[in-house]
Amino acid sequence: MIDRRLITGIHWPFLLVSLGLVTCGLVNLYSSTYMPSLASPDRLISWSTFFSRQLVWLCCGMCAFIGVMLVDYRRLQILAPVLA
Repeated sequence: MIDRRLITGIHWPFLLVSLGLVTCGLVNLYSSTYMPSLASPDRLISWSTFFSRQLVWLCCGMCAFIGVMLVDYRRLQILAPVLA
């Protein structure tokens, strides 16, 4: 079960603005690297090298974001004397 503090602790405007900027960047990258010669009628998206790489790194970043968000910072206080 997800703790409600995780959902209420998210700064939603920051998250939405960040996702909006990422979406604009992906659309910009897709439109600038689109090659009609690689597009086929049976495919919805023509996967360019830059666009697919950016999408993979976006997924990796989102996984890291969720992982960091799920770690309770109070557990890290135990390691503070060791890290300092």
